[in-house]
Amino acid sequence: MTDDPALTALHHEQLDDLRYHWDTAYAISQPDADTWAASPLSDPATLLTAETAAELRELIRSDYVHNDRRHLREP
Repeated sequence: MTDDPALTALHHEQLDDLRYHWDTAYAISQPDADTWAASPLSDPATLLTAETAAELRELIRSDYVHNDRRHLREP
């Protein structure tokens, strides 16, 4: 998590929710208020980025299925 003052309580809640559901398969961060990022733990060279938490959640879901990351705990 970052100390960026632009991050609101909602940002923190959304970040916590993403991590709760996906932290066994992805490293999830929010480097600033306009960027959401996730990297599969099984492929750290891959970086998924989005402008919103909802967009990142969809990218994660798609990556999880299409890249057969199901061997990790399914949320």
